[in-house]
Amino acid sequence: MTETNPLVFEDAVVIDSACEFEYWRTHLDHWRKGGTTVCVLTVSALGAAREALFAFGRCFEFIRNTPGLRLATSVEAIRAAKAAGEMAVVFHFQGTRPLEYEPSLIEAYWRMGLRIVQVAYNRRGIMCDGCEEPQDAGLSKLGEQMLAELNRLGILVDVSHTGWRSALEVIEASTAPVIASHSNAHAVHPSTRNIPDDVIKAIAASGGVIGMNGLPFFVAADTAPTLDQFIDHMVHVDSLVGTGHVGLGVDYCRGTQVDDDATLTMEQYEGLIKSQVWRRETYPPPPFNFPEGLGQGGPSGFPKLAERMLERGYTANEVRGVLGENWLRVYGQVWS
Repeated sequence: MTETNPLVFEDAVVIDSACEFEYWRTHLDHWRKGGTTVCVLTVSALGAAREALFAFGRCFEFIRNTPGLRLATSVEAIRAAKAAGEMAVVFHFQGTRPLEYEPSLIEAYWRMGLRIVQVAYNRRGIMCDGCEEPQDAGLSKLGEQMLAELNRLGILVDVSHTGWRSALEVIEASTAPVIASHSNAHAVHPSTRNIPDDVIKAIAASGGVIGMNGLPFFVAADTAPTLDQFIDHMVHVDSLVGTGHVGLGVDYCRGTQVDDDATLTMEQYEGLIKSQVWRRETYPPPPFNFPEGLGQGGPSGFPKLAERMLERGYTANEVRGVLGENWLRVYGQVWS
């Protein structure tokens, strides 16, 4: 055993906290090759309750019929998956559209295994505004009620894609740690989807974790950023709030350039722009070339990321923290 490749650490847990279901399903082997222990699966984002219900059904069916997968709703289940050489799946909503305007739905989803909810997705939402809304009106009255229910049930609250004022109000009102599952540092690269230092500090003060996003337009101005530019976001967060608050949320999705196949068509891309789910200024068209080592082969490059972190001065324990232990800490604090 050496420290040249942290994935030889037999106890390492590797967690990717932002995985789009359809893309993940068709590229699952890449996560397996990268030694991934946990994939946090976006069950639903833009669909209402009916669409979310069907999405749960598809996820359950895929997990049931795919050897080596298990649904996890606890840290103990994740540790057990690691010990068994299996991959754990955690259910996540990106946005609150599936909640519609009914807080009682939250417990129904929790009983189906939902353990992380992102409070907005770019646009104005039920609980608060997304990061592409110019007014950023903050946490709504209904949002306060839903946040209390999320806290009561032990569902982890996520402020990726959320307006900065809204994020700060959510963190202040939450009685549990808050995360940003897949967001980078605005101070390193000024995208509206990245989060500023005051939000980073608030997340860390709550006990939360920030997952580093590999989408190139959130990493750097370069269309094909380097691995060091990706790690620069980690370094910034660590220098601001200390180690222990960084994880991975690499956000491989349709449009990712893996296996020479970008699965997001220009027609689909233009539809997202037209609906104002995305803005062209924030989301340039595909293909999306992830940082070197995390691009071709996608998450199979996680060992190279860990190696480069060690080369840049991270200790083995700090690398293990970023790979997964920091996420496990906050999961254990919140999930009930």
